[in-house]
Amino acid sequence: MDRTRMGPDWSLLPPEMIQLISEKITFMKVYCRFRAVCPEWRRASSPNPRHLSLGPWLHLPDDQRIPSNNPNNSTYSYYDFFLSKIHQFHLPCDTYGSVICSSRSWLVLKRGSQLSLINVITGEIKSDLFPSLDAPPTILGFASTGKTKRLATPEGTLGPKYLIQKAVLTSTPSDESCAIVVSFCTSNTQWELAFCKVGDRCWTVLRLPERGRGSRTMKDFMYQNGLVYAINDKCHISVYDLRDLSQKIMHANLSYYSACDRVYLVSGEVEHDGPLIVRHADPFRKEDQLQVFKCYEYLGYYRYKRVRDIGNNVLFLDGRRCLIISCRQGWTRNHIYYYYKSVNSEFYNITLKMLNIKDSSVGLVGYDSTGLLSTRSMYPSWFTADLY
Repeated sequence: MDRTRMGPDWSLLPPEMIQLISEKITFMKVYCRFRAVCPEWRRASSPNPRHLSLGPWLHLPDDQRIPSNNPNNSTYSYYDFFLSKIHQFHLPCDTYGSVICSSRSWLVLKRGSQLSLINVITGEIKSDLFPSLDAPPTILGFASTGKTKRLATPEGTLGPKYLIQKAVLTSTPSDESCAIVVSFCTSNTQWELAFCKVGDRCWTVLRLPERGRGSRTMKDFMYQNGLVYAINDKCHISVYDLRDLSQKIMHANLSYYSACDRVYLVSGEVEHDGPLIVRHADPFRKEDQLQVFKCYEYLGYYRYKRVRDIGNNVLFLDGRRCLIISCRQGWTRNHIYYYYKSVNSEFYNITLKMLNIKDSSVGLVGYDSTGLLSTRSMYPSWFTADLY
């Protein structure tokens, strides 16, 4: 073929020039298309561009979805408090079930016993990565409750009822080593942990410590560097290694203010030595009492100590998880961003607040969401976007 008649080979542009061009792009979808032109452009442009707002945003509840012109799609809305702007994405989520949570830039959907993934930014769909929750040996057979509750499923048939509370991807789904860890429930009160890797034929249950006198109900879990951390209502932390399924327990005690207190394990892009937790003392009270603790080992014993400085980082807290992210322009370091949900007639109004970790002072984030974040349904959740 005579290459003199062909157009220029744009993949041969110098990486510095490609990066400079990418930094001039102001729309996220255009940036995604730019990175998809060829491998050279993808390598030269950052997957986490600082000049674009990639969250965290609030994933607005399903009762605020907007119908799309495409009958198979719905428009999902994400509110960016820091730009006072709503990002909207047309996604075929209804085809793959209901959205149960998000991890990285992926929505996790569940229809019956099957989980699917949809990338909010690129629209990529992964519907066959993971086996059915019913794949033998079914996780029901290994649940430590020893009981199966059979209820009517959304499809109207009788079968095992799996309630998924939270799901975490260990890496991008295109990675062959990617795994998904879920907390699931087969009864009204007991939560279990299970995981599977891409290509697995069934799920593996991570055994929680036996529940004797005094409940040991799991409150939260997170993944970091090949390890899954799970915290129970006594603030004991179980650590599971997904490579060899070994387990250790960090028996550190932390007192509660009331039975309504919530605890969260901190996860995110910032690595830290030893698990951090956030205790939200009775979130239904008017006063805001959020405290950060670190679990550490001293003379063979595990203890908690109060943390008042997390460096040049911020925390984002919702009803299911707490994220730690490097501070960016417009944010205030060493703060926890969270929302307060107040009742107004039959709606819930959402107000964003920020708490200074050092002195526990509370302020309002300077964007008015009155009327915008009013919902009848569940809590909105923080969403972080990756262009992977």
